[in-house]
Amino acid sequence: MTDSNKNSKRWNIILITVMTTVVFVLNFISCQMDSPISPLNSSEEKIEGGIFRKPGVTYTYPIWGKENFYNRKGEWEGGTMTLSNGSEFVIARGAMIPPYPNASSYYLTMRADLDSVKNEIIISFTPSGVVFDPPAELILDYTDLGIEIAKLYYIDENGNYILQTPNYINFQKKQITIYIDHFSRYAIGEDQ
Repeated sequence: MTDSNKNSKRWNIILITVMTTVVFVLNFISCQMDSPISPLNSSEEKIEGGIFRKPGVTYTYPIWGKENFYNRKGEWEGGTMTLSNGSEFVIARGAMIPPYPNASSYYLTMRADLDSVKNEIIISFTPSGVVFDPPAELILDYTDLGIEIAKLYYIDENGNYILQTPNYINFQKKQITIYIDHFSRYAIGEDQ
């Protein structure tokens, strides 16, 4: 081996060693929660759907979610609609029964409105007439209300609030889960 080949090989080894060290150091730094290059800042909590929610931040309402669901070979696909405030709507594959089943696709929308006077979040859906079998999962986040414990209400066609028993409450994340078999309006908040 010539001297120039030996020097070239030596420089390649040095370069690889330096690059490996730099990558290791950057990786270590980025794993520290207070690092400016951390993928998850310590003031953020990652929620489902890849959305980052900052504790204490009130999002601008109304918040909309919109997903297109397709009829594939006679079966409606499932999926998840996630709002920026952390609320989610999850439909299992084949569970959706739209009012016009021969359609090839449906846009489903979920809207969250904040009523700061009543300190409640109202959730509504479109289109009406859609049912789910098995029921769809509705996860409602109440962080923006600034309360420790929230209650869930069904709002009937006359605007009456009917107290509901949630299927699950996560007090740490401030989320209430309920399973629904059709689109309705719901409110989450304090006593009505």
